[in-house]
Amino acid sequence: MPGLRRPTGERFWAKVLFSVDGCWEWQGHVSKHHGYGQFDHRYEPRAHRAAWRLTHGPIPERFKVLHSCDNKRCVRPDHLFLGTQKINMEDCYDKGRFIWGTRHPLHKLNDEKVREIRRLYASGVPITKLGSQFGVLPCRIYLIVQRKAWRHVQ
Repeated sequence: MPGLRRPTGERFWAKVLFSVDGCWEWQGHVSKHHGYGQFDHRYEPRAHRAAWRLTHGPIPERFKVLHSCDNKRCVRPDHLFLGTQKINMEDCYDKGRFIWGTRHPLHKLNDEKVREIRRLYASGVPITKLGSQFGVLPCRIYLIVQRKAWRHVQ
């Protein structure tokens, strides 16, 4: 009949390239912004989250669906696990995928500017003025002068 949609699971799994020993790659739309598979904005926008829901049920509040394989297009249920944002960031850092400092594509500062910020702050220049001067928020300047950000810079 016109207007009837196939069940969600059927529509979802039809867009997956299955592998016996590797990732099950999403073949539907992939966001150019973040690289994750996109499924259905009304149901669950990210394909790996939809795979979790279809296989395991609801995702607990404040939990994320993480990839053990680090493949953003993977929807294989045994490559997915639940974790908090903290666990996600620790996993990212442990695997060497955490981008910081001048490696980050949107960085505004470099090691030399960070040294200058610390020197100027030590000489009495206020954090708000340093933020304006270097084009970053005062909270970022605070983290820099407290050595909670850009810790690698001596």
